Amino acid sequence: MKPDSVEPLEPQLERIIKEKVDNSSYYKHLGVDLLGLSVGTIAMELKEVSRCLDAQGKVHNGAIAGLADVCAEIALDTVLSQEESGICVEQKVNFLKPADPGKILGRGRIVQRGERIAVIEVEVTDENEGLLAKGMSTYLIKKQVS
Repeated sequence: MKPDSVEPLEPQLERIIKEKVDNSSYYKHLGVDLLGLSVGTIAMELKEVSRCLDAQGKVHNGAIAGLADVCAEIALDTVLSQEESGICVEQKVNFLKPADPGKILGRGRIVQRGERIAVIEVEVTDENEGLLAKGMSTYLIKKQVS
């Protein structure tokens, strides 16, 4: 997936997103690392692959779906204002081939961002850019009540 935009984030928003990633207990549990951010796009790595193997020695699909979910959420964060939040209302992940242990990368991209709904596409690849999974998430965008 090639990013549509390489527009850099405002430094304050980038700092807020990096702090969210660094401080999330779920992100730590899953073992994800932020590789890159721009407006509407994100790249992450699933670093703790050895903890996520199934009985056949492949990376468990739950870990792949978790990476897709995190990529979609953070990609959305890059286009929300401080007064907005997103709630995932649907996620679909197609698993295209088993993932061998090694580098697992996730890339998320905003497909459409409306006033109340956003759609985010995610691709999960191996270190050779082999497509492992393709995901699509739909988020409800809510304004924070003060």
